[in-house]
Amino acid sequence: MQITKNQTDPHQIELTVHVSHSEALPQLAAAAAALSQNQPIKGFRPGKAPYEVAKKHFGEEAILQEALETIVNSTFNQALQQENLNTYGRINFELLPALDPQTIVSYKATVTPAPKAVRGDWQSQKISRQTITVTDDELAKALDELAAML
Repeated sequence: MQITKNQTDPHQIELTVHVSHSEALPQLAAAAAALSQNQPIKGFRPGKAPYEVAKKHFGEEAILQEALETIVNSTFNQALQQENLNTYGRINFELLPALDPQTIVSYKATVTPAPKAVRGDWQSQKISRQTITVTDDELAKALDELAAML
């Protein structure tokens, strides 16, 4: 998997991911099994046809279409871990044409990185306590106000 990271502005990062056929093979095999489960291939139990047989029967495009969401989800999570990114908010995906014959899926994801919180030196800060003095006149006035409320 080839990943290109591009910071478009301070709040957006574009990840361009190219996934090779060999890396997507487990997802393609699962998609072929799912297709053969729904539309059984003659001579095989439903969902048990080998990948190559399913590829000949359904075509590689149909299998890729079935597996596309799974491939993008798994490779996107790997790309985030590899680039050490914490994101939040909406993620915009854009499928790109695969220019290399070995590349089966190429996409661009635009993400918003999570802000980094910077803690100050709060332990060295000291808060001084202020002493409050109440005079007898202030106390009597407060008691009179409370008695008037009842």
